[in-house]
Order: sequence, then C-alpha cells, then structure tokens
Amino acid sequence: MQKLKQLMWNEWTRCVPAGVPEASAECAGILESLYPKFINDRVSLSSLRLWVFRRFSRVWPDTRWGPEYDLGKLLRVPATMHGKVMLEIKRDLYGTIMSSSEGVYGSKRGWYWLRGLWGNNGSIYLPRTGYYLVFRMRTPQTAEKVLAILGNSGLKTGKRMKSGYHEILLRNQEDIVTLFSKFRLYESSLYIEQRSLVRAMRERANKLVNCDASNIRKSLE
Repeated sequence: MQKLKQLMWNEWTRCVPAGVPEASAECAGILESLYPKFINDRVSLSSLRLWVFRRFSRVWPDTRWGPEYDLGKLLRVPATMHGKVMLEIKRDLYGTIMSSSEGVYGSKRGWYWLRGLWGNNGSIYLPRTGYYLVFRMRTPQTAEKVLAILGNSGLKTGKRMKSGYHEILLRNQEDIVTLFSKFRLYESSLYIEQRSLVRAMRERANKLVNCDASNIRKSLE
C-alpha cells in the first residue's frame, strides 16, 4: 500500500500541465481543497500535505496570473520544514483563481480542477478485498461539483457524511483506474491493475488449495 501512495503522489506532483487553461483550473482545484481564513484583505490557506504545495509551485507559473505574482513571496514555509505550509494571498487574487472553476462540469477543465482537488482531499486504500477511494470535502458545494464531474463520466459513486466531512467514494477497481487515467496518473493506474491481477491469482490458488484439502479430508473420513 505504501508503494502505491508514494508512486501516486510522486506522479501527481511531477505531472506537467498542458497549457494555461489546464494549469489555471488545477490551481483553482488545489485552492478549493484548502480551508480559507479571511483576515482583513487577505486569505490564509494551509495544508499538512506538503506535496500539495510542491504541486502548486509547479502549476503556478503556467496559470493566467502566475507571471504577475511571485509565488515565493506568498508562501510561508516553517523553518524546521515540519508542520503546515501557509499560503497568504489578497482577496482579489483569491477570487480570480477561484473563478477558474466556474463551468467546469461538462468540459475537460473539470478533470484538471478535480486533479488539483485530489491532492489535499483524496485518499486511496487497498484492504484485503476490494478497493476504496475517497474524496473528503468540508462543504456540500464542493462535494456536489465532484459528484457532477464523476457522474458525467459514468463512474459509480457513493456519498456519505463522516466526522463532519462530505465523502464521495469509489469502490470499483475499473472506476479507480479510469479516474487515475483521467488524472494522467498512468503508472499508478497500471500498478493497481497489476495488483488486481496478482490478487485474483492468489485468491484462485487459495480456493484450489482449500478445495483439495476438503476433498482429502472427506476421502479420509
């Protein structure tokens, strides 16, 4: 499981955006995944997932506003390199970035926005049986956006409230692979398919062994 997580986040971080619209929509998705605190004319955002800001730094130069604002002056990184990284921006810039998520539901920009949101709000688990992928959002508005994008692509989703968060779930392996392919996380999707194949072979081998053991026991009886 740890190998998949490391592979997934490394691949997510280094994915190169293909142009200004993609980078701008993904940047808006990252910002929407963070909880904003409004202080006077500024907005403060933070996350414990440091890779989110590595990704943010990668897409920022290709956005509509990137050339105008120096991201290095907006980030507050702890001197110890542990804890929360803070992003402090003016309200008008925050509004400009967030406006890039408008009308994303029926276009490719929806997947760019969702890929950005995935960095801070997404998790995947591989229990002994089945698959389990979740988007965990603070607001119902963001959850509805996620549901609309996934639903328009025919992916089967579940929805629930847990610990005050709105969770959107994917439990089908094919749907998870499709989602990762849409995110251009091709290595991660291939890894899941390979792991699924190994699981299927192991389960079949166990069934055959159990069947043989049962037949031998019956014969002895």
